[in-house]
Amino acid sequence: MSYAILETQNGNLRIRLFLWDKLRKLTEQPSDPESTSKLNVEDYNTFINAVIATVNKRDVKKVWIPFQCNYAIYKVITKEIYQGNTPAALKKFQKNPTEQQGLRNAHKRDAVALITFAARLENQVKSGQFPVATELSAANQLDSFRGREIYNRGTSFPTLSAYWN
Repeated sequence: MSYAILETQNGNLRIRLFLWDKLRKLTEQPSDPESTSKLNVEDYNTFINAVIATVNKRDVKKVWIPFQCNYAIYKVITKEIYQGNTPAALKKFQKNPTEQQGLRNAHKRDAVALITFAARLENQVKSGQFPVATELSAANQLDSFRGREIYNRGTSFPTLSAYWN
């Protein structure tokens, strides 16, 4: 477990990382040699006191916390609170080029399964050999086509095949 406090000092980013196990192998050097960021690794148990000290600085007017903030942290913040996606969360939302290509490839593989399913269904209807199908059997058939695609690990959630108004 860990927490981080990000603040600016003289226009430079300062990152205070509070780790449960301070013995983790982390470098205190930025991975970007051109970076002006400063990283301090601190003991996890000092985090709440660090929040109090940081919030009580005169130049702090607003504190940015994530939506899933721990109540112990929330209650010690005496300044105006901005709740929103944090810079770390925003960075996680961005996909790197490898992830972007992986998503494109996954969509293509899923399109193959959907087209195969639709073509088979169309051919069965045209030939009059349409089997008695339910939404569940159709969803299972589609899942089986998806399962044939390379890298498929199964569905993350069941197919939503029905509509109710």
